[in-house]
Amino acid sequence: GNENKKAAKPVAKAPEKAKGSAPVATNPGKPGKYVWPVKGVITSKFGPRWGTHHSGIDIGCPEGTPIYAAAAGKVVFVGERSGYGLTVIISHSDGNFTIYAHNSKNLVKEQANVKKGDKIALVGQTGKATGPHLHFEIRVKSKAVDPLPYLPKTVP
Repeated sequence: GNENKKAAKPVAKAPEKAKGSAPVATNPGKPGKYVWPVKGVITSKFGPRWGTHHSGIDIGCPEGTPIYAAAAGKVVFVGERSGYGLTVIISHSDGNFTIYAHNSKNLVKEQANVKKGDKIALVGQTGKATGPHLHFEIRVKSKAVDPLPYLPKTVP
């Protein structure tokens, strides 16, 4: 029966290791809720990086590449954030937020309603960035989660 399956689950013995890696988020709600915000190559994944925690994914692409809203929502922040450079933050109806950082130019205003796929900014390297890329975050209950399980499997 099924009772054997439960017992087979190994107990995490190393809590200090588990602390650094967030649990894998299964796609909440309907699959396909989010779209890729830019076309490019993932240059840095979510998780431990350079002795700190990288709270999003970096997608490398040329400066000036259009950035699109990954899901419909309301723009709640447009401006400069320390380390992030020019940033756009969108609040979504499910309570999640998406963050788009290091932009060369922001194209939306605060309080604007955007649809999934609307152009919101252009890729740049403002803030703490070693080259042009989009730093993209999804926050669930204001905690950063790995965006990859929320996005379509293939990078555009």
